[in-house]
Parts: sequence; structure tokens; C-alpha cells
Amino acid sequence: METLPREVLDIRTGIRNTEALSDELLAAMASLKLKMLSFRSHPDVEPHAAQKAFMRLQRAEQNLVASANDLFRTHDELLDTATRMGIEHPDFTQPSGLADIAVGTE
Repeated sequence: METLPREVLDIRTGIRNTEALSDELLAAMASLKLKMLSFRSHPDVEPHAAQKAFMRLQRAEQNLVASANDLFRTHDELLDTATRMGIEHPDFTQPSGLADIAVGTE
């Protein structure tokens, strides 16, 4: 399996990039929420304006956090697989501890 080390590095890079993109999206949602709040604080805008949009954005954020949890679990599983296979991986990430946590029960 000569390609294994390259594949391992590609997977490591891929999972890290995916986690970073997830964080970027969460930050973008937070920025959007701040802009929406700023708009709503204008004196000519009703206090309840765009409340449904806030609710939808909040749901999207919740879904993104749940997705990020699954990404972290994926990362943990990949680390476990590499360890079981005896593959030395230069990934010093500690397990997330999320493997045994069910969303909505913590």
C-alpha cells in the first residue's frame, strides 16, 4: 500500500479543511445575525420585524452546530481507525469527547 501515507495526509487535510469551513459558516451566520439586529434597532423599524427570519437563522445555526458535532465525531473515528491500523498520524488533535453525547440530551 504505497499510497496509504499520501491518502492519510489527504484525509487529514480534508477533515481539517471541512472543520474550518464549518467554523467560517458559523461565524458568517453570527455576523448576519448582528446585521439583522442592527437593522431592527433602527427607530423606523418595528421591534418584531423579521422575527421569522431570526427564527430560521437560529434553526440554521443549531443545524450547523449539530453538523459540526458530527464532523468532530468523524474526525475521532478517523483517528481511531488510524490507531487501530497502526498508522502513525501527525494529527495531535485530542478526541472531541462527543462520541458518547447524544444531541439534545446533554
